[in-house]
Amino acid sequence: MKPRAGDVHLQWPGKKVRRPPEGVRFAVRLTEQGSSGSPGRLIAGDNLLVMAGLLDEGYAGRFTLIYLDPPYGTDSEFSLRRQGAAEVAYQDAWGEGGLRSYLGAIYRRLGLLRQLLAAEGTLYVHLDRRTCHYVQVLLDEVFGRECCQNVIVWRREVARGRKTSARYFGNNVEYLLCYTKSPRGGIWNPVKGEKVISREEAERRYRRDERGYFSTSHRGTYSDAALLNLAKEGRIHVTRGGEIRVEDGRLSTTRGTIRIKYYLEPRGEGFVKRYAVDNLWDDIRGIAEAGRERCGYPTQKPERLLERIIEASSRPGDLVGDFYAGSGTTGVVAARLGRPWVMADESSAAVAVCQSRLRQHGIPFTLEVARRLRRGRGGYTDGESCR
Repeated sequence: MKPRAGDVHLQWPGKKVRRPPEGVRFAVRLTEQGSSGSPGRLIAGDNLLVMAGLLDEGYAGRFTLIYLDPPYGTDSEFSLRRQGAAEVAYQDAWGEGGLRSYLGAIYRRLGLLRQLLAAEGTLYVHLDRRTCHYVQVLLDEVFGRECCQNVIVWRREVARGRKTSARYFGNNVEYLLCYTKSPRGGIWNPVKGEKVISREEAERRYRRDERGYFSTSHRGTYSDAALLNLAKEGRIHVTRGGEIRVEDGRLSTTRGTIRIKYYLEPRGEGFVKRYAVDNLWDDIRGIAEAGRERCGYPTQKPERLLERIIEASSRPGDLVGDFYAGSGTTGVVAARLGRPWVMADESSAAVAVCQSRLRQHGIPFTLEVARRLRRGRGGYTDGESCR
């Protein structure tokens, strides 16, 4: 993680690269057989120690996808209500060091994350407006600016309640910083979104021919050869009543311009419009609207959000990691999608919630505790739990 000459770096008092912890081992506390989904490991302990222990176990380069939802630097305490009583879910307070302490903690972990990623691996870091820009500069330093594939804006909710009369614009978005281990690396499975459209809306807003309802778009970068193939499929529309003319393999029109037809897909009494998803995700609502998914964890993320990330950046059988596990959404979704997984969290409340959700879904897992061994003359000996 040596800085490269000419690069721009973020500096603060006390910033330095520290050696990773040594002598970390994992003690299995229980094993749940489960009945559905891919198995995984749930590890209780500081993720710095957990990642160092995984590297010692030979996990370097094995994770195809890592999703991180770390604290956002809010200087707050987050609570969870379980069995009628409130308990601390996690602390997002950084003492006198404030932002410096926060950035130091993140920076120390990024190098280990990069080692854990496979050559074709992808890292998503989930943040909000408070620290997103700072962490992106750190990711540029550790991974390289050329490895930044996206800054995704997730609109988790629409303005409502007090936000509709706020003095400034309501803060309803969060950010996903997407980095790959190499500039051309990363698994990529194109993502399609879909919008449900009623028959009444289709009649009102779409054109119709013998194949059904459709919208049109300009030809973009389609070559003449590609347009000819689309014409054979009946997917070319010419404006102003014009027709296609072909001369020496080149396309022109008698009048008007060429546009591409995109048909609605019938579904039940209505239709579905499919579209390519870009880096503005406004079609996935936050956990407040996720109904039965809600488990009471204060910063729980919806399963649809993790589904999109996991399906876009991994394949069935690929290893998925989450080292700020929180409510355990990553493990639940990864297991359902056929990806083995590893989750870690140092909060006992988070670990308890994760266990409950995994059991509820019948997912097989081991619960392990990270232990840092004492170093003596003869090597490492058992020490205290790292939790």
